[in-house]
Amino acid sequence: MNQPQNPDYMTNNSKTTDGPPTNEFTSWNSTPGDETSALHVHFRTITNTPSPTTDTMSPSPPTATKLDALIVGAGFSGVYQFKHLRDLGYRVQLVDSATGYGGVWHWNRYPGSRVDTAFPQYQFLDPELVKGWEWSERFPSSKEIRKYFEYVDDKWGLRSGTMFGVTVEKAVWREEERCWEVDGRERDGGKEWKWRCGMLLLNIGFAAKQYIPDWPGQEKFKGELTTLTFLYPYLKDKRH
Repeated sequence: MNQPQNPDYMTNNSKTTDGPPTNEFTSWNSTPGDETSALHVHFRTITNTPSPTTDTMSPSPPTATKLDALIVGAGFSGVYQFKHLRDLGYRVQLVDSATGYGGVWHWNRYPGSRVDTAFPQYQFLDPELVKGWEWSERFPSSKEIRKYFEYVDDKWGLRSGTMFGVTVEKAVWREEERCWEVDGRERDGGKEWKWRCGMLLLNIGFAAKQYIPDWPGQEKFKGELTTLTFLYPYLKDKRH
């Protein structure tokens, strides 16, 4: 497999004044109940550089799983890519830091959260899925969308190829071997995972990065300031 011909959507290849070229990209990872972790994660990795020698007493790193494609993000795009590539016979793995399918709709649980697109367009167009599911509202709520993903999982058999609670921490393109080396870890410092794949498909969403305007006097505010509405009810639970 070749490196994507136009990878600018996920990498920014640049040269530093004091080192070799780097690959940089921004990804999204968050942990329920911990609003401080629900920020974008910025990866900066050195390419074509061997891993440093570790102390002989350190645990041996996990063996890398070889894949054709690693898909990050279990929302609509990631689930579709997983199903399509698996049906074509590729070795593929789907990972997400969340505990279930839905992408942004896994996290968006604040009162009244729902889509602004009518249901005929906001669903997978697999005839088998369409004939077996009926939406209760024209603009489905986030709760109903999560139920829809459970239905899709049951019909498409997604669970066997999905890893939840795993955060991708680093990805490096190895030009000589024409593959990505990807490191991940389970939440709360859990088990490490490594993958080697020809395709790294990032379905992390366009609104994954928190943005707070630079309001004058913001540093004097003593309360809690966040624009992350998807953290409801986690922030709500912490207040009461």
